[in-house]
Amino acid sequence: MRFRLIGPLLAVSATAMTLSVPASSAATPSPGLENQPRVSVSADGWDRCPHGNLCLFDLPNGEGDFLAYSSATGVPALGAWDNRISSVWNRSPYYADTFRNPDFQGEMTSWDRYGMPVNLSIPGSDNSISSFQLRL
Repeated sequence: MRFRLIGPLLAVSATAMTLSVPASSAATPSPGLENQPRVSVSADGWDRCPHGNLCLFDLPNGEGDFLAYSSATGVPALGAWDNRISSVWNRSPYYADTFRNPDFQGEMTSWDRYGMPVNLSIPGSDNSISSFQLRL
């Protein structure tokens, strides 16, 4: 997985993270299974959003590239991410306010802390976030 730090913001590419676990580590293997290949567990979709972060995804269902943000401040302009967000998961301890315009103007909605993942499928909400803030 590739990470790129943008100030207090973390941008993550869509490359899936793979964790290899030896098949024999879960339990004592049956005879003849000692040399089996490793099992891969990949994080994709919503599972890539770290606990304690607000994650903004550029595709529905937590797919595509995403931003993970955990600081109790705001992002007044999303730059290259302006009007690109299609799904959101607020796994942070803060309320997340999203705005239709830069500089926290044109409030669109608020997301509860530790909420559920959401697709922005309502007409007018998909690809319309330009700024956001996290607040207590």
